[in-house]
Amino acid sequence: MERILFNLASAPRRIIAFLVDSLLFLLLAIIISFIVKGDFDRSFIDSKYWDAIFALYLTILPVVWSGYTASKKMLNIKIVRLDGELVTFQNMLLRELVGRYLLGVVSFGITTVVSFFMIIFRKDKRGIHDLIGGTIVVPSNKKKMHYSSEEELLTGERETIRL
Repeated sequence: MERILFNLASAPRRIIAFLVDSLLFLLLAIIISFIVKGDFDRSFIDSKYWDAIFALYLTILPVVWSGYTASKKMLNIKIVRLDGELVTFQNMLLRELVGRYLLGVVSFGITTVVSFFMIIFRKDKRGIHDLIGGTIVVPSNKKKMHYSSEEELLTGERETIRL
């Protein structure tokens, strides 16, 4: 039976990517606030509408941009399905809107904290949102590798996982 092995994106790189996307989106919100209102209006950024727009960004962009958001492209990591193929809208809808946004709202952010620790400590580096969406985050310069046995795996990578 053929196995698919992945080199995984590191937890720090994933966390930095999310923070960079958040900061880029915050900068965009500030710019839009200045254009629309003429000054910085914090209520514009604090609104649930802005959270929903950010969730849509995280949902749609990886589908149309082969698994990347702006920060993931900068950090050379991308989101793929468990079979190594490109993510679909369904994967990203489940991953971001259900697994990250809705669960985060319903649990008052507890699932976000749990996912953070899952990404750090789980061998497969998957958070709740990855489990729900059927996704994994990998370095973009690595391809999935097919092996018929574990002995054929000679990468020396510490964070390689068999799915």
